[in-house]
Amino acid sequence: MENCKGKVAIVTGGASGIGFGIAQAAARRGADIVLADIAADKLEAAAAALRDAAGVRVIGVPTDVADPGALDALAEATYREFGRADMLFNNAGISSIGASWETSLECWRKVVDIDLFGCIHGIRSFLPKMLESGEPGYVVNTASLAGLVPTPHMAPYAVSKHAVVGLSGSLAQELRMQGAPIKVAVVCPGYIATPQAKGSVELYSADAKSDIDLQILTTIGNAAEAGMKPEEAGEIILSAMEKGDFWIAPNGAPFRASIEDLHKEMFRQAF
Repeated sequence: MENCKGKVAIVTGGASGIGFGIAQAAARRGADIVLADIAADKLEAAAAALRDAAGVRVIGVPTDVADPGALDALAEATYREFGRADMLFNNAGISSIGASWETSLECWRKVVDIDLFGCIHGIRSFLPKMLESGEPGYVVNTASLAGLVPTPHMAPYAVSKHAVVGLSGSLAQELRMQGAPIKVAVVCPGYIATPQAKGSVELYSADAKSDIDLQILTTIGNAAEAGMKPEEAGEIILSAMEKGDFWIAPNGAPFRASIEDLHKEMFRQAF
């Protein structure tokens, strides 16, 4: 995707955070944008900001990625408005807090439905038409460094993100075996200064059942405050796509070591 002019990018979870950062980077490169988010109240403001800043065509489509029918509707809206889809960013995600055995089945299902099945639904709704067009394209799934290293007291999130890494690898090989001109990337960000991450203490503290839960929430919240800006992450992601990368780690290799040290410290303090 060296030239985004005339291309169409679909970004789930696109009204804020990393999703909006991705949309900004794609729009700056001349791509038209489809923003999808469950937060319908934020969509139009985000779409208007992109239009004003980049002068590209932007539509906002309220979308619950856990609902496969909603992704079908998103695909229909995309092709109705633009007649094509070139870059699919399966980015929407949520997290949780708590020990694995204390986390409710409802919470497990909700996180997995959004973080993992949100990607699956996007692939199933968009990829057949993308393949049919015969045009070059990209499917980009947002995982996390939590999809590469253990993440205590966030098991549903870690399980989902590990699965997204596996899904992305399988999909990349399947498309390569078919000779399809569509590439795949998996994004494994570390701490990004997103509203979700920065507000994690307030967002999930009601679910905390132990001092360890609160300690982890506080650590994540503080780290996110000092984390990479979403717009910077978006630039790194689009630049990596221009090189055809599969693995995209916006925070870089040094961060992998620091996150592993953080987890060791969490375990040391907990036990």
